Amino acid sequence: MATATELGKTAQEQILNAYAMGSNAIVDGVRNWAEAIESITPANFNAPSIPGLDNLPSPTDTVEGGFEFAQKMLDAQRDFALSLIKAMAPAVAKVEPKAAKA
Repeated sequence: MATATELGKTAQEQILNAYAMGSNAIVDGVRNWAEAIESITPANFNAPSIPGLDNLPSPTDTVEGGFEFAQKMLDAQRDFALSLIKAMAPAVAKVEPKAAKA
């Protein structure tokens, strides 16, 4: 019989696989849309000027910055959770059921 940890890892793998399939389908759809727009846009098309647009970060910079911050937050949350476990370890050790002697 599978352990809770094994079941959890299996579920995580299934979720990640489903996410990959879904995100790949979306990327393919957006690529197809972009190619269709590109194919109907005249070669001499000049997009209108938008004031301040050149002061904004690129989409790539925006995504990278957001994920860098999210990773820092995730690291801080992990450190916090591990600190909580360490702080309560003495109390947990006193109340944990003891393993039966064989």
